[in-house]
Amino acid sequence: MNFPHRMASLMRFREKRKERNFDKKIRYTVRKEVALRMQRNRGQFTSSKSKAEEATSAITSSEGSPNWGAVEGRPPSAAECHHCGISAASTPMMRRGPDGPRTLCNACGLMWANKGTMREVTKGPPVPLQIVPAATNDVGYKDALVEAQALRVNCSSESERRQALESHVADLKSDNERLRRLYTETLFKFTNQMKFHTESRNLKEELEKANTRLLSMEEEYKREIEQLKLGSEMNSNDLENKLSCALVQQATNEAVIKQLNLELEAHKAHIDMLSSRLEQVTADVHQQYKNEIQDLKDVVIVEQEEKNDMHRKLQNTENELRIMKMKQAEQQRDSISVQHVETLKQKVMKFRKENESLKRRLATSELDCS
Repeated sequence: MNFPHRMASLMRFREKRKERNFDKKIRYTVRKEVALRMQRNRGQFTSSKSKAEEATSAITSSEGSPNWGAVEGRPPSAAECHHCGISAASTPMMRRGPDGPRTLCNACGLMWANKGTMREVTKGPPVPLQIVPAATNDVGYKDALVEAQALRVNCSSESERRQALESHVADLKSDNERLRRLYTETLFKFTNQMKFHTESRNLKEELEKANTRLLSMEEEYKREIEQLKLGSEMNSNDLENKLSCALVQQATNEAVIKQLNLELEAHKAHIDMLSSRLEQVTADVHQQYKNEIQDLKDVVIVEQEEKNDMHRKLQNTENELRIMKMKQAEQQRDSISVQHVETLKQKVMKFRKENESLKRRLATSELDCS
């Protein structure tokens, strides 16, 4: 099995399957009409002539024969195959070839359609027509022999003429192919030259436009450069003036900064001294405040003790007063003198005044502590 040929066939089949159009409507009626017009033999298509007519047409094929297998609506088929030279009447149908439609026989056309190449043809000498002599009489036999010899001579001459015509046709085909190739090459060269000529003309026009555009751009560029030079000179002068002013300002700023640094150092030293003095004063104040608080606490303690003493005394005096009242009651009963009562009242008033004075001192001491 020829594996590369099989792979090539599969590739062609797959490419054709990709281009297949399933929406196309096939007109089977036309095919049916063509098939019905063609003659069949056991289901296969055959020629419409009989075997005797095929033999006579094969003998007289060089003089030309009418196209019996032609179908209406198609271009007329060639009298013989352009490749193997078989007559159009001896093949089921004429097929398309490289020279156009209906120029190859059935076998050559199928080979060309399937593989794209022409099949190999082995041409031998023409087979002479054998005619069976009649045995009725000698005269008819001799006439038949003469006619057969004449037909053989004609057949041999016609076959030679046919071979000469075939060689001439092959030469004409080769010349036609060569001329066709030359014509296509010259036409391609001419089209390329015309294309190159138009392209060169367009390129020249574009080059001229580009040159004019370039000249205008150069003039604009020169003008812009001059303007930029003037602007740069003015900007440089302004920048120099600004730089000189900035340098002077920087010098003055540096002097001011130095002076401010000196003042800042002096202020820092003064602040350090003040902070140390403030710390000392705060320490002294805190110590004095602590001492005063301690003194006040001592005073409060003493006053509290005095208050407690006075409270005890007041309780004692109240007890005494109660006792005195009881005694007074008893004395009233017993008619004790009024003078003793007055003395007791004086003592009570004295104790009350002392109590009030102690309360005031205690209140003042508490306010001082808070």
